[in-house]
Amino acid sequence: MAVKFFVATLIGVLLVETGFVRADPLVQKSTKVFTGVAATREKRQTRVCDCEAQLFDGLKYSGKELIVYQQNARFQNDLFTNKVETVKITGKCAYMFYDKENFEGNSFRFDTAGNYGSDKPLSENILSGRAFPPKGTDAICLFEKSVHRGRMMVLYSSQDNIPDNEPISSVVVVEGSWTLYELANYGGQSKTIGKGYYISLWNLGKFKIRSITKN
Repeated sequence: MAVKFFVATLIGVLLVETGFVRADPLVQKSTKVFTGVAATREKRQTRVCDCEAQLFDGLKYSGKELIVYQQNARFQNDLFTNKVETVKITGKCAYMFYDKENFEGNSFRFDTAGNYGSDKPLSENILSGRAFPPKGTDAICLFEKSVHRGRMMVLYSSQDNIPDNEPISSVVVVEGSWTLYELANYGGQSKTIGKGYYISLWNLGKFKIRSITKN
C-alpha cells in the first residue's frame, strides 16, 4: 500500500470582532495518511467557510499531495514541491492561491468547488492560499493591498468603525450591495458597490475606508 504524506493546515487564530473575521498567522501540523485517509486531524476551529483544497504536483491528481484548510500564509512541507499541476476544491467556497508567501505575488482564483487542471495542467508555483465565503453569502472581503494581496478581513454585516491601522486597498464583494464611507459612523464621502472583484479602490474614490454598511 502506497504511503502518502500531507500537511493539514489549520487556522491558528481567527479574531472575530464586531462582525468581521481577521486571519492571523497560522499553525501547521504534519500527519501521515494511508490510502488518502487521514489517521489523525486536529479539531477545526471557526472558519470563513467549510472548504478544503487538495493540491497535486502531478498530472491527473497524482503525485505528492498537499491538503489545505481555510488560510495558509506559508506552505511548509519538504515533501511537497509547491509546483502545482492539478487542484481539487470541495465544499461551498472560493479559493485564491499566490505564488509568494504571505498572500503576495501573482494570484490564481478558483470561484467554485471542482477539479482544475485535468485538461490543461496549471504548472504554477503556489506558496500561500486562502478561502472565501461561498457564492450566495452576503459578505464583503477587504484586503490590505491591491489585487487582493496581504491581510484580509471578512464582513457579514455593517461595520461603523474600521481602525486606522487596517488599510483597505482592494475588495471582493461575494454577494449583496455595500456602501463604503471615508469616515467612521458612516460619514463623509461614500461609494456603493455590488458583487464583483475590485483589484484597486482608486477608481472608487480616493479616500480611506473607515466604515461600511450592508444595504
